[in-house]
Amino acid sequence: MKKIVLILMSVTMNSFACMGPPSETRTFFKKLPKKLETKDYVAKVKIKSTKLENERTTEAQVLHVIKGKSPSNKFIIKSDGAHSCNRDLWIKKGDQVYIAGKFDSNGLFHGTWKGVN
Repeated sequence: MKKIVLILMSVTMNSFACMGPPSETRTFFKKLPKKLETKDYVAKVKIKSTKLENERTTEAQVLHVIKGKSPSNKFIIKSDGAHSCNRDLWIKKGDQVYIAGKFDSNGLFHGTWKGVN
């Protein structure tokens, strides 16, 4: 009996579906949303590589800085991993996208936003 309950709990938890645009997360944008123009760092970058596990780590090269300063012309972006609300699963090497957020004390960029299209 306990095995059946655990299996059902596992299936239920893994089958979570995103509840729509207000729950969706994004880090990379084809067009910069107006509401993100005020963030500390805003730039157009080229994706050099991307690795998707529990978190996504993406190496980016700066093409054009719109606002702020980066620690380097190339840096790592930390964002959400694969889940039903992540809208960044299309990102691949060579893509040119906009980002908006801030750098932490280790020089990693953080800019994952919820409900921004």
